[in-house]
Amino acid sequence: MKSLCGADCDNCGYGKSRNCKGCNETKGCPFGKQCFIYQCIDMGGMNNYIVLKNQLIDEFNSLNIPECLL
Repeated sequence: MKSLCGADCDNCGYGKSRNCKGCNETKGCPFGKQCFIYQCIDMGGMNNYIVLKNQLIDEFNSLNIPECLL
C-alpha cells in the first residue's frame, strides 16, 4: 500500500488490524480523521513537508530537554 509521506504501510500492524485502506485511497483520512501530514504534502508538495518537519525538529531540539533514562 502506498503512502504519501513515505511511511511503510505494508508493515503497519495498527492499520492492518483496523482494515486501513491507506492515505492515498482515503484522501488523507486512513483512520477516519484528516492526516495533517497528508494535508501538508497535498497542499504544498513533499518539499513543503520536509521544511515543516525540519522546522519542528529544530524547535523541539531548541527546548534542550535532558534525556530521560528509564
